[in-house]
Amino acid sequence: MKKFKFIIFLLLLFIIFSFSFSCTAQKTDIEKSEETKETESENGNEEYTTELERELNLTKSKLESAEEEIAELKEELDLAKAKLDEKEEPAEEVEEEAEPEAEFISINEITSFNEWDYKVIDVEIHKALDDERARGQYVVFMVEITNNAKMEREVGYLFQVEDQEGRVFSFDSSASLGYHHAYGTDAWHLEGIGPSFTATLPIAFDVAEDVETLFLYPPDIREEDFKDTAIIMYELVN
Repeated sequence: MKKFKFIIFLLLLFIIFSFSFSCTAQKTDIEKSEETKETESENGNEEYTTELERELNLTKSKLESAEEEIAELKEELDLAKAKLDEKEEPAEEVEEEAEPEAEFISINEITSFNEWDYKVIDVEIHKALDDERARGQYVVFMVEITNNAKMEREVGYLFQVEDQEGRVFSFDSSASLGYHHAYGTDAWHLEGIGPSFTATLPIAFDVAEDVETLFLYPPDIREEDFKDTAIIMYELVN
């Protein structure tokens, strides 16, 4: 009986020892498992951190490289600007050319217009010319004119007159022809004048009787023409 109880005691002792050993082993495995997880977690965090640091360093390197390029571009820009400033010369002030003023000349003085050289050699006043009768009075300018063009030309309606009040009187073709017929001048305004040839012809105007001063000039003259063309002035009242 004692022997049987001893065997049971040993069996219980063995069971208790086995259970205790099993619990200890399980606890050790759990602790190892937790350590392993912590280690893996730490390793994972370290790897992630390392990757972030690597990307951060790469970005930083790119940023530094970009800053260097910007600095180089700025230097090139400053150099180009300096060269441009050296090449630039101060703009010269352009003086506005004054419009030529009209010059006034008297009879027997030569002036030019549109390749004609001409002068008034005499002035006559008439109430009638051949079959033509003036509404006011005929003022006839005897004009000596030279054709400087390379072809034959007619004087035509080359002239007009303006009085002291600004009234403009047109060329009177019929009166001019009447003077030519009456006094036999060597040419008239619709007769061709060859290149380099000179002719004397009457240029007549029917003007008001109260006219005191007349200015003879081409009707299509422009302001810039006054540098070569003078206005012929004649006083009717002395």
